[in-house]
Amino acid sequence: MTATTSVPGSASRSFHRRHHHRSDEETAEVAKYRYHYTRVVETIGRVVRVRIERGVRPSQSHAVAEVLADTMTWTHLAHEVPTR
Repeated sequence: MTATTSVPGSASRSFHRRHHHRSDEETAEVAKYRYHYTRVVETIGRVVRVRIERGVRPSQSHAVAEVLADTMTWTHLAHEVPTR
């Protein structure tokens, strides 16, 4: 199932997709000078989340991979911060 929306008069666009037969989920948002993407998947009995934010400047960009711990909190697996 996919839903796409855009705001009239705006360069922004977003979507949300959920795979009903699995626990996978992804969302994305695109604007004139940046984008954001998040994907959540279940793999080997664990829930993993990846978040990517990309802007015009390196200081506006980052990527994070996390796993949902048994305490229901997100634990960082990897975090990429660009060099300046």
